[in-house]
Amino acid sequence: IEYTCLKTLASAHVISSRSIMVLPPLASQCVGPEGAPTLVFVHGYPDTAALWDDQVSAFQDTYRCVTITMPLYDGEKNASKWPALGCNFDETTQLIADVIRKHSPGKKVMLVVHDWGCIWGGCVQARHPELVRGIALMDVGPLQPTFKSLFMMGVAYQYMFIFIWLVSFIPKIGFPFATRLHVNVLKQGGIAMKDKKLYFPDPEKVSVNMLYPYFWLHFNYWLSLLTFGLLGQPVKEFFGADMSGDSKVPSCPTLFLWGKRKALMFHDKKWAERNNERKDGSKSCKMITGHWIMKDDPDQTNAILAEWFVDVASVDADE
Repeated sequence: IEYTCLKTLASAHVISSRSIMVLPPLASQCVGPEGAPTLVFVHGYPDTAALWDDQVSAFQDTYRCVTITMPLYDGEKNASKWPALGCNFDETTQLIADVIRKHSPGKKVMLVVHDWGCIWGGCVQARHPELVRGIALMDVGPLQPTFKSLFMMGVAYQYMFIFIWLVSFIPKIGFPFATRLHVNVLKQGGIAMKDKKLYFPDPEKVSVNMLYPYFWLHFNYWLSLLTFGLLGQPVKEFFGADMSGDSKVPSCPTLFLWGKRKALMFHDKKWAERNNERKDGSKSCKMITGHWIMKDDPDQTNAILAEWFVDVASVDADE
């Protein structure tokens, strides 16, 4: 398998859009009755498809449940099949779209997404609306990035993640050093979450390879900002989309669940309020959880999802 390196192009997609020769398909699993409506679950950092076990168990008798493990999130033994720099947003968007076409040919699906999965899923919905009937966003929603908001989010933790990720490329000593640094950082976060009796992934099972989305997000944003939009490709389908007036972002029925028991909020408050005012089955719900909503309160999460799936189906029936 061959991969091209970063390729300089005289276009607005310099570096952010690499020429892909070959990328393997995403690892995906599908359970549930043939012909049933399809749910596609997409995790984020630092999880795998196992994040959705409670939801798959709850819905697999009535829906086809497809779970995806994103590039470089499936263990060190599989890392060699992916580009060393991970996949940018163009690539992840296309890979997820390919999974949808594979498991639900000719039929729209319901996307259920969390963390980076919300951004990847939002891009899929914006670029391939013919594939997505509705999207359930968990704890990350559209927002308008500003210099202050993105810089503050970066200072809070994301620049540290990018630094750790870059250190991992130093020959010989970089990867083991970055891995230990990454684990130690996550352990501190895990202690805080356990004190609050909230879910947190096992730091020892998390790979430094998983940090690439932070690089691609900030790299493209700052490249675009510093070159006045000539270079770079910010994720405008999700960050910086037109959310004024009656505009609908995403453009399909949208369920937004967000946990209040955390220090940072990853959505625009006004957008969440407007989402509740839409007449297409969309709604926003505040949960008494941390970031991992589906783990902190799986029963309530599944109940809200089940009701929303029916609501969207009823809207379809009325159209």
